[in-house]
Amino acid sequence: LLPRARHLLRLGAWLTLSSAVTLLSSYLVTVIINRLATTSGVGIFQAGYTLVDRYGGVIFTAIAMEFYPRLVANIHSPRRTRLILNHEISLLLAILLPALPIFLLLLPYILPLLFSSDFLPALPYASWALPGMLFRAVSWCIGFLIIARADGRLYLWVELTSAILYVLLSVSGYLIDGFRGLGIAYSLWYLIYFIITAAISRFHYRLPLSPRVTTLLLLSFAAWALTLFASSLL
Repeated sequence: LLPRARHLLRLGAWLTLSSAVTLLSSYLVTVIINRLATTSGVGIFQAGYTLVDRYGGVIFTAIAMEFYPRLVANIHSPRRTRLILNHEISLLLAILLPALPIFLLLLPYILPLLFSSDFLPALPYASWALPGMLFRAVSWCIGFLIIARADGRLYLWVELTSAILYVLLSVSGYLIDGFRGLGIAYSLWYLIYFIITAAISRFHYRLPLSPRVTTLLLLSFAAWALTLFASSLL
């Protein structure tokens, strides 16, 4: 029992460090935006971030309650693990395929309803950050795979890389194009994170993503892009 307890404690330490790194990166971005813009600018950014990341994360959290235990129970079978992983990602993308265009169209009404009309400048951020949810859905599931495999050190390095990317892209995005640049930076962040985690799944664990996942990802992105284009014309 002692080696197993030691292993669990080590994994818990890696996960705690990973969470601390993620929180620190979010804090740094908020502080930097506060310096570059104003306190009201931080409020606008936080409103858009809450809409996309926090409320969108509710879907992921709900699915995780049944996904992670099922993944752990079958982690020693590569075939079952791949089936469960691809099924979960496909399920999330199938939900996001109609949800993203609808959410994008309703954003001008949701923002004043949840906050106030003063937060409408967060609309460009939220609109351009939405594709990040697609890439987040895939990388989030693969992140659970890394944890289920008890690769705490690998998970920490992935999260550390992700945190550094988030800070650099967010600051660059804001300096280049304001709140819209921040939204684009959010999507680019999760796109790169998706590429890293997909490479780990394919080459490190020998668990490639299915063609169905790729198809759903492309369809969902196309649906968002067409909706954004149509709404800009209207």
